[in-house]
Amino acid sequence: MLQNGRVTYTDNFTKPNYTANLVAINGTIGAFGTHSTTPGPVDVSAKLAANGPVAIKGQVNPLIEKPALDLTATAHDIELMNLTPYSSKYVGYPDHQGQAQCRYVDLHYQLADNNLTANNHIFIDQLTFGDHVDNSTATRLPVRLAVSLLKNSRGEIDVNIPVSGSLDNPQFSVGELIWRPC
Repeated sequence: MLQNGRVTYTDNFTKPNYTANLVAINGTIGAFGTHSTTPGPVDVSAKLAANGPVAIKGQVNPLIEKPALDLTATAHDIELMNLTPYSSKYVGYPDHQGQAQCRYVDLHYQLADNNLTANNHIFIDQLTFGDHVDNSTATRLPVRLAVSLLKNSRGEIDVNIPVSGSLDNPQFSVGELIWRPC
Protein backbone atom coordinates (compact mmCIF):
# COMPACT_ATOMS: atom_id res chain seq x y z
CA MET A 1 0.00 0.00 0.00
CA LEU A 2 1.27 3.45 -0.93
CA GLN A 3 0.05 6.49 0.96
CA ASN A 4 1.03 10.04 0.06
CA GLY A 5 4.43 8.95 -1.28
CA ARG A 6 6.99 11.04 -3.12
CA VAL A 7 9.75 10.21 -5.61
CA THR A 8 12.33 12.66 -6.92
CA TYR A 9 14.25 11.63 -10.02
CA THR A 10 17.25 13.55 -11.35
CA ASP A 11 19.08 12.76 -14.58
CA ASN A 12 22.60 14.19 -14.35
CA PHE A 13 23.51 12.99 -17.85
CA THR A 14 21.53 15.74 -19.54
CA LYS A 15 22.66 19.36 -19.51
CA PRO A 16 20.88 21.12 -18.01
CA ASN A 17 19.95 18.34 -15.61
CA TYR A 18 16.40 17.01 -15.69
CA THR A 19 14.48 16.58 -12.43
CA ALA A 20 10.96 15.20 -11.98
CA ASN A 21 9.00 15.11 -8.75
CA LEU A 22 6.24 12.55 -8.45
CA VAL A 23 4.04 13.52 -5.51
CA ALA A 24 0.84 12.34 -3.83
CA ILE A 25 1.58 8.71 -4.72
CA ASN A 26 -1.33 6.57 -3.53
CA GLY A 27 -2.57 3.09 -4.29
CA THR A 28 -1.86 -0.60 -4.00
CA ILE A 29 0.27 -3.25 -5.64
CA GLY A 30 -0.94 -6.76 -4.90
CA ALA A 31 1.04 -9.91 -4.25
CA PHE A 32 2.86 -11.75 -7.03
CA GLY A 33 5.80 -14.11 -7.09
CA THR A 34 7.71 -16.91 -8.77
CA HIS A 35 5.21 -19.59 -7.68
CA SER A 36 2.06 -17.53 -8.20
CA THR A 37 -0.42 -18.56 -10.88
CA THR A 38 -2.15 -15.18 -11.02
CA PRO A 39 -0.74 -11.68 -11.50
CA GLY A 40 -1.02 -9.15 -8.69
CA PRO A 41 -3.39 -6.21 -9.06
CA VAL A 42 -1.94 -2.71 -9.54
CA ASP A 43 -3.80 0.52 -8.86
CA VAL A 44 -1.49 3.50 -8.34
CA SER A 45 -2.09 7.20 -8.87
CA ALA A 46 0.17 10.20 -8.46
CA LYS A 47 0.78 13.73 -9.66
CA LEU A 48 3.80 14.93 -11.56
CA ALA A 49 4.60 18.11 -9.57
CA ALA A 50 3.25 21.24 -11.28
CA ASN A 51 1.52 19.01 -13.83
CA GLY A 52 -1.50 16.75 -14.09
CA PRO A 53 -2.35 13.30 -12.77
CA VAL A 54 -0.61 10.03 -13.58
CA ALA A 55 -2.24 6.60 -13.04
CA ILE A 56 -1.29 2.96 -13.58
CA LYS A 57 -3.92 0.21 -13.31
CA GLY A 58 -4.07 -3.45 -14.14
CA GLN A 59 -2.21 -6.57 -13.09
CA VAL A 60 1.38 -7.78 -13.27
CA ASN A 61 3.72 -10.66 -12.45
CA PRO A 62 7.27 -10.11 -13.75
CA LEU A 63 8.71 -13.00 -11.70
CA ILE A 64 7.18 -16.05 -13.39
CA GLU A 65 8.93 -17.96 -16.20
CA LYS A 66 6.92 -16.09 -18.84
CA PRO A 67 6.23 -12.67 -17.29
CA ALA A 68 2.65 -11.44 -17.49
CA LEU A 69 1.12 -8.00 -17.43
CA ASP A 70 -1.98 -6.14 -18.43
CA LEU A 71 -1.42 -2.49 -17.55
CA THR A 72 -3.02 0.79 -18.51
CA ALA A 73 -1.10 3.99 -17.81
CA THR A 74 -2.39 7.51 -18.26
CA ALA A 75 -0.91 10.97 -17.81
CA HIS A 76 -2.72 14.24 -18.39
CA ASP A 77 -1.72 17.90 -18.76
CA ILE A 78 2.06 17.53 -18.77
CA GLU A 79 4.06 20.68 -19.58
CA LEU A 80 6.58 19.74 -22.27
CA MET A 81 8.89 22.64 -21.39
CA ASN A 82 10.07 20.45 -18.51
CA LEU A 83 11.44 17.96 -21.07
CA THR A 84 13.58 20.53 -22.92
CA PRO A 85 16.86 18.92 -21.75
CA TYR A 86 15.80 15.71 -23.55
CA SER A 87 14.43 17.37 -26.68
CA SER A 88 17.62 19.42 -26.97
CA LYS A 89 19.87 16.39 -26.51
CA TYR A 90 18.05 13.78 -28.60
CA VAL A 91 15.94 15.78 -31.05
CA GLY A 92 18.22 18.80 -31.41
CA TYR A 93 15.52 21.37 -30.65
CA PRO A 94 14.31 22.84 -27.35
CA ASP A 95 10.65 23.75 -26.72
CA HIS A 96 10.69 27.32 -27.98
CA GLN A 97 7.63 28.97 -26.47
CA GLY A 98 7.04 26.88 -23.38
CA GLN A 99 3.37 26.54 -24.32
CA ALA A 100 3.45 22.93 -25.50
CA GLN A 101 1.46 20.48 -23.45
CA CYS A 102 0.98 16.80 -23.63
CA ARG A 103 -2.77 16.87 -23.04
CA TYR A 104 -2.78 13.14 -22.49
CA VAL A 105 -0.86 9.92 -22.92
CA ASP A 106 -2.92 6.73 -22.77
CA LEU A 107 -0.94 3.49 -22.89
CA HIS A 108 -2.15 -0.10 -22.69
CA TYR A 109 0.37 -2.94 -22.57
CA GLN A 110 -0.43 -6.65 -22.46
CA LEU A 111 2.17 -9.40 -22.18
CA ALA A 112 1.02 -13.04 -22.22
CA ASP A 113 2.95 -16.13 -23.31
CA ASN A 114 5.84 -13.84 -24.34
CA ASN A 115 3.60 -11.95 -26.80
CA LEU A 116 3.44 -8.19 -26.37
CA THR A 117 0.54 -6.05 -27.57
CA ALA A 118 0.70 -2.33 -26.91
CA ASN A 119 -1.42 0.68 -27.79
CA ASN A 120 0.06 4.15 -27.37
CA HIS A 121 -2.22 7.17 -27.81
CA ILE A 122 -0.60 10.58 -27.44
CA PHE A 123 -2.17 14.03 -27.82
CA ILE A 124 0.18 17.04 -27.85
CA ASP A 125 -0.91 20.66 -28.17
CA GLN A 126 1.11 23.64 -29.48
CA LEU A 127 4.54 22.02 -29.88
CA THR A 128 6.87 24.69 -31.29
CA PHE A 129 10.62 24.14 -31.48
CA GLY A 130 13.29 26.75 -30.89
CA ASP A 131 16.59 27.09 -32.73
CA HIS A 132 18.57 23.97 -33.61
CA VAL A 133 21.02 22.79 -30.94
CA ASP A 134 24.00 21.11 -32.58
CA ASN A 135 25.21 18.08 -30.66
CA SER A 136 26.37 14.55 -31.45
CA THR A 137 23.44 12.84 -29.71
CA ALA A 138 20.68 14.61 -31.67
CA THR A 139 18.93 12.77 -34.48
CA ARG A 140 19.62 13.81 -38.06
CA LEU A 141 16.02 13.09 -39.05
CA PRO A 142 13.82 15.99 -40.33
CA VAL A 143 12.04 16.46 -36.99
CA ARG A 144 10.50 19.84 -37.77
CA LEU A 145 9.03 18.50 -41.01
CA ALA A 146 7.61 15.42 -39.25
CA VAL A 147 6.02 17.56 -36.51
CA SER A 148 4.52 19.97 -39.03
CA LEU A 149 3.03 17.04 -40.98
CA LEU A 150 1.49 15.62 -37.82
CA LYS A 151 -0.07 18.91 -36.67
CA ASN A 152 -3.62 19.80 -37.57
CA SER A 153 -4.72 23.40 -38.27
CA ARG A 154 -5.06 24.08 -34.52
CA GLY A 155 -1.47 23.00 -33.75
CA GLU A 156 -2.54 19.67 -32.23
CA ILE A 157 -0.85 16.31 -32.73
CA ASP A 158 -3.00 13.23 -32.12
CA VAL A 159 -1.25 9.90 -32.79
CA ASN A 160 -1.96 6.24 -32.12
CA ILE A 161 1.04 3.92 -32.24
CA PRO A 162 0.25 0.22 -31.90
CA VAL A 163 3.17 -2.15 -31.26
CA SER A 164 3.13 -5.93 -31.17
CA GLY A 165 5.60 -8.77 -31.24
CA SER A 166 7.00 -11.83 -29.57
CA LEU A 167 9.69 -11.66 -26.93
CA ASP A 168 10.91 -15.00 -28.26
CA ASN A 169 11.62 -13.34 -31.62
CA PRO A 170 11.97 -9.60 -30.90
CA GLN A 171 11.29 -8.28 -34.39
CA PHE A 172 8.45 -6.05 -33.28
CA SER A 173 5.93 -4.71 -35.75
CA VAL A 174 5.25 -1.03 -35.34
CA GLY A 175 1.74 -0.47 -36.64
CA GLU A 176 0.77 2.26 -39.01
CA LEU A 177 1.04 5.72 -37.51
CA ILE A 178 -2.51 7.03 -37.42
CA TRP A 179 -3.28 10.72 -37.38
CA ARG A 180 -6.79 11.94 -36.75
CA PRO A 181 -7.81 15.57 -37.05
CA CYS A 182 -9.54 16.72 -33.88
